Amino acid sequence: MNKITIHQLCVILFSLSLLTISALDLDILILDNGNKGLILIALVLIGSVGLSHGAMDGKVIWEASNDALVRARIYLLYMLLCILGAVIWYLIPLAGLMILLTMSVFHFAESDLYSFDFLGAIPKLSWGITVTFMPVLFFKNDVAQIFLILTNYNAPTTVMNIIQAITAISGGIFFYTMLTSFSVKKGLILLEMISLMVISIFLHPLAWFAVYFCGAHGIRAMLNIEFSWATDIFWLLGFSIPIIITIYFLAGSTLEVEIKDLLIVFPVIACLTISHMSLNHLIQMVKKAK
Repeated sequence: MNKITIHQLCVILFSLSLLTISALDLDILILDNGNKGLILIALVLIGSVGLSHGAMDGKVIWEASNDALVRARIYLLYMLLCILGAVIWYLIPLAGLMILLTMSVFHFAESDLYSFDFLGAIPKLSWGITVTFMPVLFFKNDVAQIFLILTNYNAPTTVMNIIQAITAISGGIFFYTMLTSFSVKKGLILLEMISLMVISIFLHPLAWFAVYFCGAHGIRAMLNIEFSWATDIFWLLGFSIPIIITIYFLAGSTLEVEIKDLLIVFPVIACLTISHMSLNHLIQMVKKAK
């Protein structure tokens, strides 16, 4: 049993645990406005633990070359792309959100299913669409409210209905492709999707995204690059600890910080995703220009 399979089983079991807690009617999973602390925790996890797997880009850049000048050029281009993403979001927030969602579809499709070479483009793309927009299936209005806070754009009901329909169709296509020529490996992938879908029924969109982005996508991405606790933990701690400390001092024990203030994590994800997905191309471009 390899690390990816073990991780799949952990995601499935964790989802079952959340489902059990929900079935027992315990209040700890009710993430509404009356339980702001748990939404805050979800955002902190997304901004620290979730984003920290992107900090491994620093390691990738470091190991790309022994030439300090090459490393510096790659890092400079990486940062320029981040700045470009920030400028786009600042000037046209709706365009920034659309770029984030579009890139997320392809990024989640490639990263989450990276180890499964037997899957074609259709199941991977349907996976990417489904996990990117899954909260829209059951919490359409909440997602629309988050979009409004992020972009000051009130998405029409028709638009949200279309997104919901596309997500449902993509999920159906994914299930169909997994059940065709069924195998044990496909079965585990299918169970993982079912688990994520089940918990999206009762988890607030921000809480669901924290579970997926941190526990499923983030850890899977680190396994893909053969993360080593002995050497790589310092990259993660160096990224995560300052963010957690900063949020702690901002929020304090009274949770005075507004949830909408912490939604800044999504523009940050957008900026980093552009650079993160372009890193291999940047490395190749700099090496060829050398």
